Parts: sequence; structure tokens; C-alpha cells
Amino acid sequence: MTPAFASDSQGRQQVQAILKQVAASASLDRSTDAEFSILYNLVAAYPSKPLMAKLAMRELLKRNPRRFCAATLRMLRSSVAGPGMVHLVGLFLDNHLMTRALADPNLLAEDEAVRIAGQLRRIDARLDLKLLNQVMVEELQGARGDTEGIRRALAIIGEISDCVMLVHPLAKLLRHPDAYVRSKAGLLMVRAHRNADWLQQQMMRADPRTLANLIEGLIKAAPTEKEIHLLWTYTYHPNHRVASTALLVLYRNGRPQARERLLEMAKHPSERFRTAAAWAMGQTGDPGFLTVLQHMARNDAGNARRMGLKASVRLRKAMVGAAGTPEVEPAERPVEKGVAEEAVATAEN
Repeated sequence: MTPAFASDSQGRQQVQAILKQVAASASLDRSTDAEFSILYNLVAAYPSKPLMAKLAMRELLKRNPRRFCAATLRMLRSSVAGPGMVHLVGLFLDNHLMTRALADPNLLAEDEAVRIAGQLRRIDARLDLKLLNQVMVEELQGARGDTEGIRRALAIIGEISDCVMLVHPLAKLLRHPDAYVRSKAGLLMVRAHRNADWLQQQMMRADPRTLANLIEGLIKAAPTEKEIHLLWTYTYHPNHRVASTALLVLYRNGRPQARERLLEMAKHPSERFRTAAAWAMGQTGDPGFLTVLQHMARNDAGNARRMGLKASVRLRKAMVGAAGTPEVEPAERPVEKGVAEEAVATAEN
């Protein structure tokens, strides 16, 4: 396993300061009362019986790392100090419990985990690799009953990493049994592995959701001409999400023809394609699409109407922000659960 966090004194102090933020932000309950009580007594006994306390702490960690992690965070919230706490914090950091905490949706909200991970990566450039390795090892060991750790890790990595060091583990995840994990790994893989021939091979055997995410991975990647040519091919794909995402990437990369194709898609006979077109137009940030979206919000039906409204609200917000004036939340009709997913999640057919 990749070594733990910074060993130099300055880096260690910075990581410990961030650990206090994790403890303050974590969602902790009384389910670890037993572990908390044991740790409290061990920390108190540490000055007189350091060897016994060290062995007992390590045994507690080995028995249940997840509960040990939560109980240690509870200890950090308390006013307990001294050499026993110093040893406990060192044990926490040296056994990859920081990455475990970041990857646990039950401990930290996603936006908070992303914020803290961003701070840690400025100290340790290999955090993304450590995080992904951690959750993959845990899944192999059966430490989690589902894919929640890998999903959370991929979400964090998508916000903080260029993924250059992650080609090997991401390639493994392209064969993962969970469709969301495969598609997210594909999106990040494009960021990490800029090779048009490889991308074409992956696209040829990908399911629609993974394919759309592979394409989406090119949004911030300045596609090569070969990749641009490949994208135009996929604008004619029979799946609504694939075609609209390809047009969005082309538009973002200065291809004006993509604008006309999105406008055409907004008139497509299929409601799914109209919904996807509205989503893509909202993602462009271009107020020039606002008239079309408002027309869809007034005159279209079902998901296309609702996505037209949602996308027009998004563009109005962008216009207000660009003007530098205080943002006023516009009135928005309720959107049914799953409407956004119609344009940006798994294609059912």
C-alpha cells in the first residue's frame, strides 16, 4: 500500500491541523461509545503504561478500522491532550484512516470531503492515488458491503486531480461490475490517458452511460483534431445522452456548428433527445440559448419542458453572475425526481 501522509515535521503539523477539521465536520453518533471509552482510558493510562496502551490501541484498530476511525475523531473533538493523544493521532494518520474518512459518506458530506481533500493534496500530491488504492483494497477485502467508498473516492478525484498517476487503477475500474463506477472511471480515464486511438477503442465497446462519460471527459481536455473528428461521429449516436454530450464538448471547444445541431435537437421528435438538448444548452452558459429554452419551458411537454425550465434558470443565474450583481433566486416550478437524470444519467434504452 502507498505510504501514509507527510513524514516531515512541517507537513505533519499541517496534516494534523486538517485532521482537526475532519473531526469538527464529521457526522458522529453514539454507536462507537465502547471504542471511545476504551480509547479514552488508554490515552489516560499512556504516560504510566505506554507499551500496554500502544498494543491495546493497535488491537482496537485491527479489530474494526471503521469504528476506530470514528472513535478517534470523537476523541479529537474532546479536550483530551497529552502523549497518549499524540500517539493516537500518529496511529490514525499512519494507517490510512484519513483517506478512509474522506471516502466514507456516513462520516463526511461530499462537498466537505472535496474541500478537505483539496487541502491535503497541496501537501501530498499523491493523495488521489492513495485514496483510490485505499478504497479498491477495501473492496477486495470485503470491508464495504457495496461500492459507496469507490463512488465517493471517484467523486473527490474528479474535483481535485488531473488523474495522470491513476491510469492503472482507473483501467481496472473500467471492468467494475457497477455501471456508475465504470462510467465515472471512464470519464476520469480520458483526463488521464490522452490517446485518441485508445479512446476510440474504449468507445467502441462502452455502454451508453460509459460512452457519454468518456466523451464528457474531453470537456476540459482541449481535444486534438483526431478526437474532434471522433466527437462529430458520436453526435449522430442513437442514444440521446451520447449525442448531446458530444455536441456540448464540441461547442465548448469552439465548434460553432455544434450550436446549430443543438438547436435542431431541441426540435427532435423524441422527448428524450429534446430533454438532452435542453440540458446541454444549459451547460454551455450561453445566454443565446435562453429564448429557445424559455419556449421549451412554456410549450413543450413532460421532461423536455421541465429541463427547458431548469436550463433557462441556470443560464439566467450565469448571466446575473457575469454582470456582477447580487444573485436573486428565480422562481422555479418543482422538478420531478429523476428529471435531471433523464439527460445526464443512465440511458434506459
